[in-house]
Amino acid sequence: MVGEHVDRRPTSVESWDVMTRELEVESPGAALRFGDDFLAVAVTPSTENPFVCSDTSFFDACVTFSHGGSDLVLAWQELEPEEDPGVVYVADVRDDEAVLAHYSGVGITGDPRDLDLGITVDQMADIVTDERLTLH
Repeated sequence: MVGEHVDRRPTSVESWDVMTRELEVESPGAALRFGDDFLAVAVTPSTENPFVCSDTSFFDACVTFSHGGSDLVLAWQELEPEEDPGVVYVADVRDDEAVLAHYSGVGITGDPRDLDLGITVDQMADIVTDERLTLH
């Protein structure tokens, strides 16, 4: 399904259980590597968690934006030189679940919508709003 929204072939695909471990609820996910770009996608029954900006201190910035008629959350942590390139999250918070896309690869130095990322914010938004990604 992710391949329909990202016009690149992944070099590896694995399961991703970070949300299950972090939130202590069953949150199935997949991790895809595209060379130096990493994209993970997960669905969680928790709509109140730091990954969807319920705790705004978790990220450097949290904003909402509209994409295809859906209001989404965009959050990011910026580059920590010689430690961490930073991360970007896009989340579709639905009635009883949240669908998240996590990107890392290019150094995050500001609003990801203004950066040349290997996987764009629009591509991540297309993924999280895909109705096939659900726990139901």
